[in-house]
Amino acid sequence: MTGARQSYDVTGRITALRVDDCAGSIEAVPTTGDSVKVVEKYQHSDGKPRTEHPVHDGQLLLKSSGCGSGADKCAVTYHVEVSATTPAHLTLGGGDIAARGLSGTTYAKSGGGSVDIADSSAKSLTHIHRPACRSGRQSRGESGRPRQPPETAAGGRRRRGDGPPTVIGGVA
Repeated sequence: MTGARQSYDVTGRITALRVDDCAGSIEAVPTTGDSVKVVEKYQHSDGKPRTEHPVHDGQLLLKSSGCGSGADKCAVTYHVEVSATTPAHLTLGGGDIAARGLSGTTYAKSGGGSVDIADSSAKSLTHIHRPACRSGRQSRGESGRPRQPPETAAGGRRRRGDGPPTVIGGVA
């Protein structure tokens, strides 16, 4: 696989961050400046993934349209520096998600990777794992039941659970 990268600043008032992608990873951390900073790193075997980063009503959306015939042919790694108080909605079909030092409402979902929320003072944290992108099929365990990957609690502690998405309130 070959790789490239792109860095850019997003100016203007950003009131929410949303990242939706099929493959890769996401790291969201607090910024030290006034603008949102994004670094996209691409890995691909065919054409480079095409990424988008529109801002609509204050919400910055980062996503890629993929490339080739499957999510395993390319991936985008996002490193995003955003105001600590900005709500973040982070989803991947497969890959790792890390959110560190954010105090806004944080939602993280990965269909096939770890979710690590650390050093957060958010009042609401949600993390779930669901099937990977594009296939529409759930991964199944030996019993034939849908596989339930580990969920991450506040502070990076890991749990397993067959229940609904975990919502953690009053995290300090």
